[in-house]
Amino acid sequence: MNILLYADPLTRGFITGGSLIMAIGAQNMFLLTQSIQRQHHLLIASLCILLDGFLIFAGMYSMTSLIQSAPEWLEFIRWVGVLFLLAYGTIAFRSAFKRQNLQGNSTKIISRRKVLLITLSLTLLNPHAYLDTFVLLSSVGAQFNLDGHFYFSVGACIAAFIWFYSVSFGGGLLQPLFKKARTWQVLDVLTGLIMWGIALGLAL
Repeated sequence: MNILLYADPLTRGFITGGSLIMAIGAQNMFLLTQSIQRQHHLLIASLCILLDGFLIFAGMYSMTSLIQSAPEWLEFIRWVGVLFLLAYGTIAFRSAFKRQNLQGNSTKIISRRKVLLITLSLTLLNPHAYLDTFVLLSSVGAQFNLDGHFYFSVGACIAAFIWFYSVSFGGGLLQPLFKKARTWQVLDVLTGLIMWGIALGLAL
């Protein structure tokens, strides 16, 4: 098997998954806060990777089965994906202008059990997680064949692995930087541009 044949879905999965995961939400903020305080940050990152990986593969293959049974859904899903990507990009741009500084709250000790419950809640009870995996990623990955679906999902999982562990290990080092609203604004603008670019590519 020539791995180069699957370089495109792997790369697209990595870029699409990375752009969605980088969008600052409750899950990322919790991990960043705990990483800055150096409390259970590796545990949180590992759990986020496992949960996101499960949702990515579940979303891709459940959506694939739907498309195989009703091919006309592919066109519908594609445009739903375009609309959601445009909306996410718009939200990121709006957030860039409303971004507040990360408050340096005093360190509060949180038990491992509470950390696990919070991480599970922020991931599994967050509707955006299902929109990202079951709608957005699936709509982009559906254009590839069955083998491509696997490599697309792997690419998205690699992005999750790199992102969450980067935040976990780098949180303490980034504390001075991420106390500035400008840093969040740059990240929001970059996320918005990437999402709009993906939406354009999906529409065309």
